[in-house]
Amino acid sequence: MKRNFLWLLARLILLFQLTACSTITTSNQADPVTAIAPPVTGSAQGWHYARFRIPYTKSSPPNWSMGTLIAVEIIQPVLNKHRDSIPLWRFHRRAGHDAAGHQFSFVFYSNKTTASQLYREIQSSPLLQQLTQRKKVMLLTPDDLSKNPRPNIEDSSDKSWSTVIQKTWPHYIMGISQQWLKMVTAISNDQEKTVPLEARYQEVQNIANHIWQREGKHAFLHHLNAIHAYQPLLIRY
Repeated sequence: MKRNFLWLLARLILLFQLTACSTITTSNQADPVTAIAPPVTGSAQGWHYARFRIPYTKSSPPNWSMGTLIAVEIIQPVLNKHRDSIPLWRFHRRAGHDAAGHQFSFVFYSNKTTASQLYREIQSSPLLQQLTQRKKVMLLTPDDLSKNPRPNIEDSSDKSWSTVIQKTWPHYIMGISQQWLKMVTAISNDQEKTVPLEARYQEVQNIANHIWQREGKHAFLHHLNAIHAYQPLLIRY
């Protein structure tokens, strides 16, 4: 009887040790995605879009300078005011001869309260109201804040990407957007203020285009390649 008891006790101790080792091993194997980009989660947080439609016809090229003007003169003051409540944000441009047309978008991750304040402040911008009245810009309908269809960090990324890219890409594109905003703001500050606003930003866009064409290869693409250890890249057009 004593022998059976000792044998059973030994089995229980061994089982406990194996279970403990298994638990410790599992806890040390952190999800690489979570380890790289801790999610800023919460049911009240999600991705929101402030989209600006810019007139665009097949007979003329897109007016890219209008998006630059919107970023510096309309979005930047609101972003600076609420930056502590917006952990991730970016700009997005597109221009196509389709239903969506030419749009400049400010995409941001926040709670509903912050999103509501941003929409209200953007819509009340005197400059935006002037541009809207002159049919230069139209603010598309803001998101319905009674819903939250994009609560996760990866929800605004391309679904064809790997999970780790979807979850970390918002950090990458925010850095690019921030550098671009600072650059075009600096260029704008150097322009003659007596020049009409739209003409001034056309020149800002021209200078930014020239910088990208002349310096983008090394300042941006070369150093991006360096971060990724100069590995060969598959490019498809």
